Amino acid sequence: MGRSVMNVNPTTSYNVSMQGGGFDRLKKAIWNSIPNKTASIFDKQSSQKIIDTFSNPTTNKIIIGSTALVTQPLFDYYNKDVDKETRKISTYRTIAKILAGTAVGIAVRGTCFKLVTKFTNPEAVQRKFRKLIPTKYLLELHHSSSKLSNYQNALSTLIAIGVMCFTNFLLDAPLTMYLTKVFTSADKKAKAKEVDNAKTP
Repeated sequence: MGRSVMNVNPTTSYNVSMQGGGFDRLKKAIWNSIPNKTASIFDKQSSQKIIDTFSNPTTNKIIIGSTALVTQPLFDYYNKDVDKETRKISTYRTIAKILAGTAVGIAVRGTCFKLVTKFTNPEAVQRKFRKLIPTKYLLELHHSSSKLSNYQNALSTLIAIGVMCFTNFLLDAPLTMYLTKVFTSADKKAKAKEVDNAKTP
């Protein structure tokens, strides 16, 4: 006769496995209770348009710039470690830097995106309009619009970053200085006008 062997697990292990199994069964019951339907506010085409819009490098720069404009200047304006005049000048400089960076970034990214889109057309008859697509990926990108869109966004962003290494010095910095002077000059004129109004009976 063969001898049967029975393994006995410790009580603590038994309790844990029962709890885990019960929790898994509970999750499964909840999941099964959900109707097997997908509710969406947007249809597939509308959703893809939204995704394409927000994945566009130009749109990304606008979102980043807008967010920075409504948040970063506040840190300078409410910085209690410096005097009021320094806070004000620092705030103007920050606003100018964000505006300059956003404007130049939109121009550079938008231009790069248009150029990349133009020269990554897998359906183009002329070879020059397909020259930025590696030959081994041509068929894959031709049959997948989402992959093509991702490729175009990534490539245009990469090129734009390279271009902006130069525009940061050639355009951003001078434009930031110019806008800072405009803001500080306007502030001085407003102050002078307040003083004149206060003196006028």
